[in-house]
Amino acid sequence: MTDTTHSTNDDAKLLALWDEWKGVMRLHEAIRVAPARGVDGVSVKLALTLWYYGKDEADIIVEQLRATYDDATRLTGRDYLAEINAIVEQRAT
Repeated sequence: MTDTTHSTNDDAKLLALWDEWKGVMRLHEAIRVAPARGVDGVSVKLALTLWYYGKDEADIIVEQLRATYDDATRLTGRDYLAEINAIVEQRAT
């Protein structure tokens, strides 16, 4: 296989991943703009926000967001953030 063929195959993989990423971003935008009608909807939005921005546990905003999410998880009985993390972890392997 030549370097050009190898490069073309790699680029094809990257372009496919790029298209997949754009689709995921469209889903995130659809979730963002969809109005939550109950605690489950709020929980989904909180989980995505924590997944994106909740890496710095020392941040007071993240602490408040985490506390709010914990309340929503307790009320719904469902941990959407854990589901997101499991999906991401599964895709990484």
